[in-house]
Amino acid sequence: MHATLAVAGVAAVLVAVPALFRAVQLLGGAYVLCLGVRTLGSLRGAGQGAEEPPGEAGHPLRQGFVTNVLNPKASPTFLSLLPQFVPAGHHALPRTLLLALIVFSLALAWFQVVVLLVDRLGRRLRRPRAARALQAATGVALTVLGAALLLEPLLP
Repeated sequence: MHATLAVAGVAAVLVAVPALFRAVQLLGGAYVLCLGVRTLGSLRGAGQGAEEPPGEAGHPLRQGFVTNVLNPKASPTFLSLLPQFVPAGHHALPRTLLLALIVFSLALAWFQVVVLLVDRLGRRLRRPRAARALQAATGVALTVLGAALLLEPLLP
């Protein structure tokens, strides 16, 4: 997504308009913080017969997509990274599209490895104790990351 945004010039706009970049950063930080707090809050009901709210179980892909799109660090990274691989005097669009395709292909391959590993570890990860520990670690990590993203624009 961020490679596409960089190719389309949206990342350049974010870098050129600091207030817009800060707004995206704050929005992304708030979303990640919200996910972390919700994850930690769901630990209280876990193991007590509490079930996931209706409609929530089918949306992890959407949550991951929104989290990725609101990642304020990714667009400037792609904006600064992709142009370095475009030789002087060449058209940028075909080269950056090729680079975006390479990034996409590598990510697709990487996530296949992740899926295979999670599948292999699935039985162990579904044990109540392991699931709670993983959920707690994820909740803490998301909360800390969200808070850091929210505080970073406020620091000098």
